[in-house]
Amino acid sequence: MGMNKLIDENVILEILDMIYDKALNGVPKVSCSVDELADDYLSKYPTRESAARHLIRYQLAKCGTSGFVAGLGGIVVLPVALPANMTNVLYVQMRMAAAVAKIGLTIFLKVNSYLHAAIWLRA
Repeated sequence: MGMNKLIDENVILEILDMIYDKALNGVPKVSCSVDELADDYLSKYPTRESAARHLIRYQLAKCGTSGFVAGLGGIVVLPVALPANMTNVLYVQMRMAAAVAKIGLTIFLKVNSYLHAAIWLRA
């Protein structure tokens, strides 16, 4: 089993299912469940909107930090760092989306519109 093995769609679906399960239920001794995450933010902030904004800011910072750290090794570690970073970003963003949904806030943003998201987060 070398690098020549192709990954078919079933393997990708299994990986996504595993990440989704860990995103919702947490990783033992590493992260809590989405329900606990949402409840934690709801208890810290006065409104659902405020809780969601702070949650999103923190999760986006985690993704940015992860990307920065993954790039520190340069081209030498890229074959390992890139898949690890992609998996981490998927995990963090799935948790963020599920927690915002749990908080009960509906956010209407254009798809791929970072400008709208940035304006909403600053407000």
